[in-house]
Amino acid sequence: MMFWTALPIRDAIWLCYRDDYGTQPLREIPSATSRPVDIRHVAVNPRGFAAVFEGADLHIVPPNNSLPSIVSLPDDLEEVHAVHFRNDVLYIGGRSSWQDTSRLGWIDVGEPEPTWHSLEPPSVVGDPSLPVYAILSTGQRLIALDGSFTPKLALLYDISEPRQPKYVNYAAIASGIDDLPIDASVGRSYAAILSMSQQQHGKAWKIGLFDGRTMDEIATFYEHSIRPEEIETPLRVLVHHDLLLIAHDLKGLGVVRLDDRETTLYAAIAAIRPWAQSYVPLDRIDYHKPLGQGRVIDVRPTTDPHTFYVVMQRGGRIWWEEIELR
Repeated sequence: MMFWTALPIRDAIWLCYRDDYGTQPLREIPSATSRPVDIRHVAVNPRGFAAVFEGADLHIVPPNNSLPSIVSLPDDLEEVHAVHFRNDVLYIGGRSSWQDTSRLGWIDVGEPEPTWHSLEPPSVVGDPSLPVYAILSTGQRLIALDGSFTPKLALLYDISEPRQPKYVNYAAIASGIDDLPIDASVGRSYAAILSMSQQQHGKAWKIGLFDGRTMDEIATFYEHSIRPEEIETPLRVLVHHDLLLIAHDLKGLGVVRLDDRETTLYAAIAAIRPWAQSYVPLDRIDYHKPLGQGRVIDVRPTTDPHTFYVVMQRGGRIWWEEIELR
């Protein structure tokens, strides 16, 4: 089975595929702007189409030598903040100048000229400076995480028919007015949301763990210090099958085994309930330092539940390593 992804190679981001012979680069992914491609702004679908976004620019790179397709977005969409593939359907979230709302939509990358289709939003108004920052899907449910509100919201859509998404409801995500969302991921059973806050009382980061179906909060990893320089904030989170993986900069790769039958995460939590204040000790995170002794800036999945890619950076050099945990 062939699996497609985007990885850094020779100071650029490349469209790559993984098969029985390993991971192979296919083509360099061109930038949507004059700036180099940021790996965090690239999503790849199962057929090898890459979506690249930067500001209000979005284009689709096919898995051959054809030129990218430029996607025309609504005039009020000031910036794209998140994209997510469900086969050939690309869901898009960003900031709108219209009535201080976030915008959600989708395109079909299989069309000759991909066209924007709006998703029905809830009838709420928020702050346009913190729009939809992550889009996830699990089963027949699409989750759009919107930072325009306090508490933050998880907008839930039925995508049993991906080209006819239907708004279902929203769930409130416990958060403070100073919380800045950084990253999010969803797996088979769990979702994880990474956020940070900084104020006069210090600096803190938090990883909330949620039921991936209802977005009820289950548990939280939390670190705070009155001295901001003592806090190193994680950069990315990935729920990869039964693992929570944390790209934690100089600390390395953090690993939490969510469904270890001998030391299950649930055993460390007194009660499983919505809005839980169940703080899991930080020593539950096992840190690994990959080869190369660089900064761990990203972590990307494969189809193997035990194997994933870790993206490293040292100086001006960026590279990847394939990691296997059993």
